[in-house]
Amino acid sequence: MAATGAADPPDAGLARLRALVERAPGFVCILLGPEHRVDFANAACMRMFGERRLWGNTVREAFPELSCEALHEILDRVRATGERFVADGLALEFSPSPGEPPCEVIVDLVCEPLADGAGRITGIFIGGHQVTPAVRAEAALKCSETRDRELFDAIDEGLCILQVIVDAQGRAVDCRCLEANGGFERQTGLRNAAGRTVREMVPRVDPRWFETCGRVAASGEPTRFVEFVAPLGRWFDVFAFRIGEPQAHRVAVLVNDVTERTRIEEELRQVDRHKEEFLAMLGHELRNPLAPIRNACALLERETMTERGRQALGIGRRQLQQMTRLIDDLLEVSRVRRGLIRLRTESVMLQHVMYAAAEGVDGLLAARGQHVAFEMPQRAVRLTADPVRIAQIVENMLTNASKYSEPGSEIVVRVLQGASDATIEVQDRGIGIAPENLVRVFSLFTQVEPTIDRPRGGLGIGLALVKRLAELHGGSVAARSEGLGRGSTFAVRLPRQPPQPGRAGG
Repeated sequence: MAATGAADPPDAGLARLRALVERAPGFVCILLGPEHRVDFANAACMRMFGERRLWGNTVREAFPELSCEALHEILDRVRATGERFVADGLALEFSPSPGEPPCEVIVDLVCEPLADGAGRITGIFIGGHQVTPAVRAEAALKCSETRDRELFDAIDEGLCILQVIVDAQGRAVDCRCLEANGGFERQTGLRNAAGRTVREMVPRVDPRWFETCGRVAASGEPTRFVEFVAPLGRWFDVFAFRIGEPQAHRVAVLVNDVTERTRIEEELRQVDRHKEEFLAMLGHELRNPLAPIRNACALLERETMTERGRQALGIGRRQLQQMTRLIDDLLEVSRVRRGLIRLRTESVMLQHVMYAAAEGVDGLLAARGQHVAFEMPQRAVRLTADPVRIAQIVENMLTNASKYSEPGSEIVVRVLQGASDATIEVQDRGIGIAPENLVRVFSLFTQVEPTIDRPRGGLGIGLALVKRLAELHGGSVAARSEGLGRGSTFAVRLPRQPPQPGRAGG
């Protein structure tokens, strides 16, 4: 009877071992003799080294182009000393197939000496893995991290990554700085921020900072705000946005010191307020003498005068009218900018307002021999507006067109009807506007002249007042011109319903 569980014949065990080695994911080979002749190479080894004769050849014969002399030194040392050798990231350069250009392959390997019964080294077992993709990916990652770090530190803005610290109720009570760039120290003056909490760096900081960071981390909604940090005595522009998932409680914060900018802005606001006060005072002071001058002109008209005297009186009256208009415009601009004008809106037919406004400047147009051509829709264009202010807009546009057009020229006034708005256009054939000046013409005290030898008079407030009154109605203004000497078109777009009747914005 045959014994059960008898051991397999030696050849069968060797066959199974060989089959396992053949299927191994890593490369395996056995080198014999002092010349390191290949006695065995598994399938992974053959795949890695391509179509070439390995078995029976020495390493130098199999890889005549192998440039890694260090490998030969390693093999010689293992055979001579009998010591095991382990290498991580060993670079080999060889051709995958004969005739192809060489390429670099990076391997992790172990070289184990093989000895016979007498202890003599007869060969070397080599096993390992090709790690080229992993090594290259790691190198690329390190390179990318280096570039990111350089970019992180090169940003002039302060940038820090904060870990929001929450209490048992989930409320943000502090933030720990995980990382900060050089700009953060420059912008805030806080050194060695990484690893420290905000409360450690800035005692008595307003808890609202933590509430804001906690809200950004939880909602994912970025936020920007400008705030004064009392302990540091400085103003900061802050932009915070979440990093990662909500449960990570991490926020990136961009910080800019805007203390100087805030100071300058406040000074400019002060200057602007003083300017408004000055304009209002100037307008009133200039207006005071007008009544006596007007009364004096009325008295002189009753007197018997020579023809020359009547001409002089007429000149005086016209100049008085011009002065009155300039001062009125100056006071109106001041009132609008300070929010002292309230719209008295009603349903108006725009065509009627246009004709009435043209009559208001009829004397100016007649004096220059100019005439107005109206282009109006046949159907009534109605909108809710303050008719007095709309007429004021048109009068100022017509006055501007007359001033910058030659005597005897034509000025076109048209109304364009839209679905939810209406546009008033005043077109002249005058001196035109250079393209770079189109955005400036509606600024206060701006006069855009083609040459300095063609003064047109005025304070440069008429179109500024047009812009303010249009915006008060929820509208907008625009200027078009094909260039100097080619005329201009000024347009005011008005909604059919203003946003809300009320005070003008400052």
